[in-house]
Amino acid sequence: MTLSGLMLVTMSACSGTDSAKTDSGSSGSTAPDSAQQEEQSQKPETPVNEYTIHDEVVFENDVIKVTLTDVENTGKTIDFGFEAVNKSSNPDHPLVAIGNLTANGWGCYSQSFAENVSAGETKTGKVSVMTDYLKMSGIETIDQLLMAIVVDMDTYYVTVYPTGKQESDIVIPERKKTASEAVLLDNEECTVVALDVTKEQDGNRFELYMENKNPTDGRWFRIPSVLVNGKTFENYDLGASLCPGTKAYYPFIYISDADLSAAGINEIEEISFDLLVTGSTYEQEETLTYKVK
Repeated sequence: MTLSGLMLVTMSACSGTDSAKTDSGSSGSTAPDSAQQEEQSQKPETPVNEYTIHDEVVFENDVIKVTLTDVENTGKTIDFGFEAVNKSSNPDHPLVAIGNLTANGWGCYSQSFAENVSAGETKTGKVSVMTDYLKMSGIETIDQLLMAIVVDMDTYYVTVYPTGKQESDIVIPERKKTASEAVLLDNEECTVVALDVTKEQDGNRFELYMENKNPTDGRWFRIPSVLVNGKTFENYDLGASLCPGTKAYYPFIYISDADLSAAGINEIEEISFDLLVTGSTYEQEETLTYKVK
């Protein structure tokens, strides 16, 4: 399972004016000095939690009940609290996993909640979404949350509305466009677009956009190998799982300058990679190549 999430709204506090007033005849002053002002300016702002969802049952069958208990906005992450209860007296202890969080149509790469829940037992945990991933997708608040819930190896896709909005209110951000992008794969099932190769301090970041077009089945996108200018680079086995009908920016493929130097490459001209796309009854394997512009 993979990851999702973001919102950061802040409030600033204003001090009252009475405490700063002094009599004209007073030789002292109660106005804060520069050190106090600097200390106050460095205090972290408190994020506003606009998420109103609370104790909502998101899955239930004869054995397992899963509840989304609360949502906390820490500023850096949006934390979704979950509770899984095994209602039966059966000695089995089914696995309950929650992941693939998707915010307003965009996969956000959260970690998963995964617990074996024995008879009569309650397990709690949280799934956090980093706000940076939300910002990258153009999302400020998670108004629609789609998640994959796995119970005893069966997968269920569940949608909730954490801020109380309706489906008709949801705006799905468009993907960003770049001058150097190239469509590498586009069919009825999925789309893969190479967006850009960006030079950073110690290497190069290769960014991809991926879309699962299937409306009912999830898709696992895996890149088991990467070639730069025809030379194989190890330790680039990456993957991303997308819920039905969703899209995401693929986790960055970062090619370090040290690896390039070791391979005798001075400039990246071409990046090739094997892509394996799988679903419950679907499998496709392609070798894709991006010519760096």
